[in-house]
Amino acid sequence: MFARLVAFVRGIARRRRISAEVDDELRFHVEQEIEAHVARGVSRGEARRMALRDLGGMTQTREAVRDVRTIWLDLLWRDARHAVRSLRATPAFTTVALMVLTLSIGATTAIFSVVDAVILRALPFGESDRLVALGEFSKNSPIDSMRVAPQNFLDWRDRQDVFTGLAAVGYAAISLKRQGARSRKPCAPSV
Repeated sequence: MFARLVAFVRGIARRRRISAEVDDELRFHVEQEIEAHVARGVSRGEARRMALRDLGGMTQTREAVRDVRTIWLDLLWRDARHAVRSLRATPAFTTVALMVLTLSIGATTAIFSVVDAVILRALPFGESDRLVALGEFSKNSPIDSMRVAPQNFLDWRDRQDVFTGLAAVGYAAISLKRQGARSRKPCAPSV
């Protein structure tokens, strides 16, 4: 663990030196291969070509070694610089992408706020798991099954001894019309 930390710090502090060490090491290996081919009787130019072929090319090998020895921070920095250059090159796309991100993050935050307030948080009552909704069932109108006549609610409230308390929510539809007008316009419910 400590050795990895030391290598990490060394990699940050001495990037150029490490790169030079990699280049020197690759040159050494190429020279060794060239000498081996020359010792077998191959011309110096042909020996160099064969050594580079066997190595897989200097540039490709150098990049492969750097990829292995590069730390994740270098990769992150390189990716960030590339992203900024790409975004500067296409300002229209950048503007649209930022607007879409802004709107989507805002919408997600708004939806989560509503879900948090309505579903995830407990009701603002002590022992909210003991709340009950009461209503009257009507065979004639199953849609109005939770409505209760005001007189019945007052009777229930006065005579009950099971519940801690009762509360009612009122809803009213009011129709307004001008003199001579025949259409009915419902108003918003009142509580």
